[in-house]
This record gives sequence, structure tokens and C-alpha cells, in this order.
Amino acid sequence: MTESKKDSNTLENLIIFWDILYENRERTFTRKELEEIMTEKTGIIFKRKKMTNLISTFMYLESNGINFEVKLVREKSDDGGSFLYNVKSKRAETTLDNERLFEPEEAIMLYNAVHTSKFIPQVDKDNLLNKIGDLLSNEANLSIEKFKKMVIPEFSVIQPAPVFNSLLTIYEAINEGKQLSFIHCQYDINKRLIPSRSNNDSMKKVNPYKVIVNRGHYYLYCTYPGSNHDRYFRIDRIKNVNKISTNIEVSPTEHIKDKVIDRQVYMFGGDVKLIRFRCEKDGNKMIGQLIDFFGTDRKLVIRELDSTHIEVEVNASIENMRYWLLQYITVIDHIRPKELEELIIGDLKNAIKRNEEIQ
Repeated sequence: MTESKKDSNTLENLIIFWDILYENRERTFTRKELEEIMTEKTGIIFKRKKMTNLISTFMYLESNGINFEVKLVREKSDDGGSFLYNVKSKRAETTLDNERLFEPEEAIMLYNAVHTSKFIPQVDKDNLLNKIGDLLSNEANLSIEKFKKMVIPEFSVIQPAPVFNSLLTIYEAINEGKQLSFIHCQYDINKRLIPSRSNNDSMKKVNPYKVIVNRGHYYLYCTYPGSNHDRYFRIDRIKNVNKISTNIEVSPTEHIKDKVIDRQVYMFGGDVKLIRFRCEKDGNKMIGQLIDFFGTDRKLVIRELDSTHIEVEVNASIENMRYWLLQYITVIDHIRPKELEELIIGDLKNAIKRNEEIQ
């Protein structure tokens, strides 16, 4: 290290200094300690004048409205001969002003949402949880510590980092109104994600509209250029996601998109229709299954027909309901519309035929 570096970019030094303070919130430094850390981090020799100027610049910017999320408080040392620099978290101050910013139960819900997330890489998860901790009162943080000892996160079957990075690119493209390109993939016999087709058909270009969370997975809701047909891609099954310069095409059906998304059981798409079927109560177990999938709002209608049967109406696409109904076909009949009934009967006949041929 030499003094020849001393005129290095002031903004760069300020950013490094800010990062040091943010990573050391609620800690007290001497000026000498700050000089040593800055010298180590930058390779530039920081002496008294250079360090004092950097501290003064940071404190001036912070006091004039720049939100660094931390502030530096200069205090006299106990011996009165030097200054100490106390790093304060602005979030912590906000929490002290309002100790009940989150109730303990709310804090646990917030923590749990991040802690059990399938798509956030562990390093980003830890960073987010630390920031959440800064927002919480002591009581709420104690509740979280107890919660951590009682809960085992759900096993994640996907590698989260590619999903997290893809989401960042997708959100950016949606916000800027730009198209996306990516490679659509599927798993092979060796459990590896490979392009779904060997030719260029695996490379997709789409108009992205929304990200949807469904059954613990993230989906991109989009259309192909020149088409109004809805498409859904699981984000953990796409690779090489890139924002491209072409603006998205606004679909004529934009005003019904939210309504269409809200009616999907699985993300197969298709036009929304009124689906009706009869179902055995099975000791009210089926009512619980229906509510788990469709919720309790007005899109699900349940009528009691007799002591053992109910009639169900729901607005959804035939493609979605076909696979949902097959799961419970042993207690379901009188399926309408006729088109859906015929598809399910055909599926059952084909299944019986295949299994009989094996025997």
C-alpha cells in the first residue's frame, strides 16, 4: 500500500464505509479502528485527516436526508480525550419508538414465511431474517427463538438459487414491460433438468404478465408473441431467463386476466366454465378437500342434496378440473358439462384397458 492511492474515488470509499457500518450495527468504533478497517478493505492508507473527512461526509449526507439505514453518532470517550463512533440502526430506533410494531404472533408468521420458503437461497434467507429481526420488538424476537426450536422447514425438492435469480429477472421485465426469453426444461431419467426438446423449440420468447404462487410453486403467467392464449411455466423448470429489449404486447384480454388466474386449480390454463358434479359427503371429509382447493368464497357453491350427497359448482377450466376430479372419482358422479364427463370416462377406460393388458 502506498500513499499514491489516497486520491481514489471518494464515492467508492463512501460505499465501502457504508457497507462496513451496516454490517456492524449497534457497535462502537474508535477512529483508529475505522482507519484500520478501511485500509484493509480498500488497499488505501487511511490516516486521521482522510478518515475524518470520510466520516464527516457520511454524517453530512445522512443528516441531509440520505437514507443509509444506519447513522453514525459521535460521542466523547470516558477519558474525554478522543471521540467514539457509535453505529445506530434506524430500523432499531423505529422499533424502540413503537415496541408493538408487530405482535409476537405476527412476528412468527412473518418469520415463518421466509424461514420455510422453497425458493430463497439460504444466504439470502439469513440476510432477510436478520433484517426482519431489526424490525421486531424484544418480545417478538424471543417468540421467534422459541418458534425456531419447534418447527422443521418443509423439505425442498428444488434447487432454490436458479428460481430466486430467475424471479428477479422476471419481476424486472414485468415492471419495465419487456419480453422474456428462456429455455423450457424437464427432468430426465437421471433427475437432471434438460431442455424439453432437442431443437430450438425449447427456447421460448414470451410476454410476461404476472408471477403466480400455486401449491408451493412459482409460475410465470404469459402469452407467446402474436397469441392471446394463456401460458403458464413453472419457474423452477426454466433456465437462462433473460429480459430482452422488445416491449410486451398488451393482450386484448388483459381485463380478465386476474379473474382467469383466480379460477385455476392447477396451472394448465384454458377457458373458465361452470363445472358441476355430485359428490358423496364421506363424513364431510370431501367438503374439507373442496375448501382446501377452492377456498370459502363465492366461487365455490356447495348444496346438500340428501344425507349422503352434495352438489358442487365451481368456475374453473375443463383442463384443470379433469385432473382434480380424477383424484376423487370414487366418490364423484353426474359431472357437467358433458365434454368434461366424456374426457374423464375416456381416461378411466384407457386406464382399465392398459392395466388389463399387462395382466
